Amino acid sequence: MMRILGRPTGLIGLVIIFATLLVAVAAPWLAPYDPAAIAMAKRFAAPSAEHWLGTDHLGRDNLSRVIFGTRLALTIAFPAVLSAFTAGLLLGLVAGYVGGLVDRVLTVIADTFLSFPSVILGLALLTLVGQSILNTTLVIALSLFPYYLRLARGLALSTRHQPYIKAERSLGAGRGRIMFLHILPNMLPPLLVVVAMDIPSAIVIEAGLAFLGLGVPPPAPDWGVLLNEGFVYVAISVWPLLGPLMAIIFVTTGFTLLGETFRDIADPRLAGLGRRPGRFLMRRAR
Repeated sequence: MMRILGRPTGLIGLVIIFATLLVAVAAPWLAPYDPAAIAMAKRFAAPSAEHWLGTDHLGRDNLSRVIFGTRLALTIAFPAVLSAFTAGLLLGLVAGYVGGLVDRVLTVIADTFLSFPSVILGLALLTLVGQSILNTTLVIALSLFPYYLRLARGLALSTRHQPYIKAERSLGAGRGRIMFLHILPNMLPPLLVVVAMDIPSAIVIEAGLAFLGLGVPPPAPDWGVLLNEGFVYVAISVWPLLGPLMAIIFVTTGFTLLGETFRDIADPRLAGLGRRPGRFLMRRAR
């Protein structure tokens, strides 16, 4: 933790993430109004002491809707990324260590999913299964897990031939012991870097799906829904659009800064790379 706090990017990222989590947990107490309360007499009101970010086309308080949208965004992003991480880690570990037919089958499955852009894959799947928070979470997890599978597979492949692994085999250690006690711990640092970087990716994917009308259905105060509604009425008032847009930029910046700090600590050779570390590490570990 001190190594993170000692870096400006890590400190700023932690502050932003802590503030975001605080807003999500305390949303009912922080929001000045009910996010669903309609007041047609106040529609498209400009920012004021009463409504800090103005109101939308139904007179709903923009700030309250953005605050409750924070809780909804994290409710989807965290489970989606953790599910993708867990599934990809275990399947990639099995594929990389066991090899053979299992490796080929899992690799083909991962490559099939990777051939589709995340948003396109999400649109197709949500069209089939319908709109809900659970379905959106599962679809995002499904679009992210192939990256973890490929990365975990590459890390397992590069670790299984290390001298200490061969020594464990010669001493009679079983496959499960080697996989989970010796290979798995060495795979976690680079994978956790990708987890931190994928949380903002999940937030953006979810907002994009909702913006296109296939994420969390309205009237939920989802950031993507707010962007969609704000875009429709942007010629009348820009405030309904600016609120969720600034929130997305703020939160994704925090997680990205923290992820870059994790990356620099885990492997200083990756410092300065601005691209998604998962794909770079995936190529590096093959």
